[in-house]
Amino acid sequence: MAGKAGQNATSVTALRRRATLRALLVTTASIASALGAGGGCSANEGSSGHGGSGGGAPIDEFIGAYCELTRTCCGRAGLPAEPLANCEAEVERQIDLISIVREGRATLIEPAYSQCLSTLRSLRDSCDAAQIGPGCERFWEGTVPDGGPCENVVECQLRSEAVACLIIRPADQPDATAGNCRALARGALGDPCLTSGEGSAHYAVTYSTSEQAPPLVYCDPRDGLWCSFTTNVCERLTPAGGTCDFLSCDVGLYCDSVNTCQPYKSAGQSCAGYDECGPEAGCVEGTCGPVPVSATKLCEGDYT
Repeated sequence: MAGKAGQNATSVTALRRRATLRALLVTTASIASALGAGGGCSANEGSSGHGGSGGGAPIDEFIGAYCELTRTCCGRAGLPAEPLANCEAEVERQIDLISIVREGRATLIEPAYSQCLSTLRSLRDSCDAAQIGPGCERFWEGTVPDGGPCENVVECQLRSEAVACLIIRPADQPDATAGNCRALARGALGDPCLTSGEGSAHYAVTYSTSEQAPPLVYCDPRDGLWCSFTTNVCERLTPAGGTCDFLSCDVGLYCDSVNTCQPYKSAGQSCAGYDECGPEAGCVEGTCGPVPVSATKLCEGDYT
């Protein structure tokens, strides 16, 4: 499939393995558990929402709590304060969700938003980045309906299945940024596919491709399937000991340096990368274990 390398996303399984504070807003890849471990707070019917415009908008509370947590934890680790001096302005500039909410292309939903704020404030004691995902899984809802214009999947209304902000980039427009919100169907074994992910009301992807009519299908790991980078069809996940690509291993496994699916390592075991340590941990200084906020790029002023 042309443009597969242009996919601007990661599967839910991969996101689960990245237990860092930045996983909080890597979201567009998987709004699903965008932000951490699957399930959690979706935009349920009856949830109230906050508008995004005007001075003192509710989203400013998020920016404040986010920066306060970052400054507290980075300072406690003895890291310099200078990179965080302009945290509030940089969060606004670097994180697309902020402007999308302010412009009304997404709204904050309750009680998920208040739960996220509470989580950010409570973690100033533990500074455990892995706890942020479960506390801030899904606190916004896109306002753009199926077929409507988008540049980021955060803008798209979620459905019972997956959704994509699909950006077509013809040869004469390789830098196109405008796309359309499109619902994705859950694929079966052998179906042509666009991406992989858990298709709950949480899973979404921003996808760029040069193909004019890509299949609007995702492969769900809950069905034992993934969207193969090689064949571009839904294939079975690889069992332990099998030969793998990055995202082809079954639940509870990772693809090691010699392309073999292996069980996640336990806390305290040596590691070379985050994928080895499972969804609730990370590889910190060569050992699987909890990921402190200070181990992320946040302390350097990188909030993306």
